[in-house]
Amino acid sequence: TFYSRAGQFQLDARGVLATPDGSPVASQGGGEIVVPPDSTEVRIDEAGFISNQDGQIGQLMVVEFADLQKLEPVGNNTYRALEEPIPAENTRVKQGQIEGANVQPVVEMTKMIETLRAYQSTQNILQTEHDRLRSSIQKLTQR
Repeated sequence: TFYSRAGQFQLDARGVLATPDGSPVASQGGGEIVVPPDSTEVRIDEAGFISNQDGQIGQLMVVEFADLQKLEPVGNNTYRALEEPIPAENTRVKQGQIEGANVQPVVEMTKMIETLRAYQSTQNILQTEHDRLRSSIQKLTQR
């Protein structure tokens, strides 16, 4: 079983809920989620329950991990768990929304510029001190 926060799902030819690369999405019990072909109004609530106009179809496997460092990236925005997941308590599913980045690009660029300027200032101070020492040594050796 691989885990992901990406929620861009689609139906395959058999009506199985799948990721864009064709991997089936696991249900809470670990099996596949099959959406009936006559489904119209497919909805997913915050707990991951999937329903259509006739009622509940299944539930997404929504879990959490005590230590996110114990997830090994395997590619395509998926991870392998190196520890057992725990039932989700704080995680909520939002249908029709894509999670944004957890950084603010403008703030990060500003911090990078500040860091670069501090580095350049330190480099200039060191160069000035080097030049001063070299000049002093040259004056002392000329006597």
